[in-house]
Amino acid sequence: MPHVRAPAPIVLCSLAVLLALGPAGRAMAQAAPPAPVSSSAASTAGTTASPAAVPTTAPAASSTPAATDPKAAASHSATAHVSEFRALRLSRLVGMPVRTAQGEPVGSVHDVIVNAANGRVRYALVSLGGKDAGGARLAPVPVGEFRMSSQRDALLLAARARPRLDPLAFAASAWSDAWLREPGRLAQLDRAWGLPARTGSAIAVRRGSTLLRRAVSTPGGEPLGQLEEVVVHLNQQRVNYAVLRLTSAAGGGGDKHVAVPMMRLRSGPAEGAALVLEVDARQLAAMPALDYAQQQNPNDRAFTAEIGRQLSRFAGVGGAGPGAARTAPQAN
Repeated sequence: MPHVRAPAPIVLCSLAVLLALGPAGRAMAQAAPPAPVSSSAASTAGTTASPAAVPTTAPAASSTPAATDPKAAASHSATAHVSEFRALRLSRLVGMPVRTAQGEPVGSVHDVIVNAANGRVRYALVSLGGKDAGGARLAPVPVGEFRMSSQRDALLLAARARPRLDPLAFAASAWSDAWLREPGRLAQLDRAWGLPARTGSAIAVRRGSTLLRRAVSTPGGEPLGQLEEVVVHLNQQRVNYAVLRLTSAAGGGGDKHVAVPMMRLRSGPAEGAALVLEVDARQLAAMPALDYAQQQNPNDRAFTAEIGRQLSRFAGVGGAGPGAARTAPQAN
């Protein structure tokens, strides 16, 4: 039997009766819940959509992935933005202004702490704008507490980190390898910032600025060239690679630049001595030269592809070669 829809006049008459009763009737009309619509009535409602209709498609998934790695969520590095940081040349990072998210000046990057054995970059030294009786002050800050400004001309310091700078600051004149390697120094910094305790010896930890313009030789003492640049990825908290300028004797003609894994470089036998690169000099001579103009933008796609090809020439791409386990475990 076909379903019969209730004629509209009946509904109108009911409303008219309630309204005729005056204020009491109007109150009853407002309080009365809407009559449920049967499925048969809904099917004959034509093209009129019900406001309570359930959508037939699932809501779109959020474009922001949920954090699934508890270690990453707990790490200070989780505050940084990969798309904003990417790679930075150390020569550009040193001296870069540091500001708050509101644009207030904090200071500038004075140096970074690098583990030359595994390429880890855990802290940046911020030169504070103010001075005390001892001159300029430096404050060690985990690199995960920064993000890049939208103009990519400054580092923005996380608000939670700002109050910790003054208590941790020390005279810039004390900044040296001896200060860095003082027993318990790094462990004290890690505790102050709530970072996981590091393991192993701090013997391989270096001031990043001392790596630039450093002479490089083979394990046998044969000069290879000079370390022209170190490229840092702050989100990954490590050195991506180093750029070596080869000598004429090493096949460079004095102006040839090649990329080498950071973990293939180790310190010489004495303080300030040439870095030692564990590689055959003939291998470097056979490598194509890096384009100097492209080196100025280490995020250029064509350039990063060439860097990948050069690093792949070393056993263990990215530096995990024979020297990787040289002094394990290392301070991270």
